[in-house]
Amino acid sequence: MAQRMISSGIPLYEPYLQLCLSRLVKDDKLKLKKGRIPIGESFYLMGTADPTGVLNNDEVCVILESGQISGKVLVYRNPGLHFGDVHILDAVYVEELQEVVGNAKYGIFFSTKGGRSAAYEMATG
Repeated sequence: MAQRMISSGIPLYEPYLQLCLSRLVKDDKLKLKKGRIPIGESFYLMGTADPTGVLNNDEVCVILESGQISGKVLVYRNPGLHFGDVHILDAVYVEELQEVVGNAKYGIFFSTKGGRSAAYEMATG
């Protein structure tokens, strides 16, 4: 609504427009406070342990609508307010997981190898 008011030439000092803008700012501040920062090409994924035991400690398997992806990924557990909640991991293709997930989409599998898994390190998962 505020965008249409501004583009139609209503002055910024108009009281109702100021009210609309202040609500937008308040909503954005609340989202930031809760750790909801919009990032392009990002996804909310359900995470679980690797049932195959194939993934190494710094690896994950990410499954999107188009299938498994490979490469560096930035992973964090919401709300991600502490630096330790954010990790850069290697997304790898795990053929054995195809049988486990079937046609499921939008998930991430974490390694179970090592002393502390990445899932545990991120907000004591």
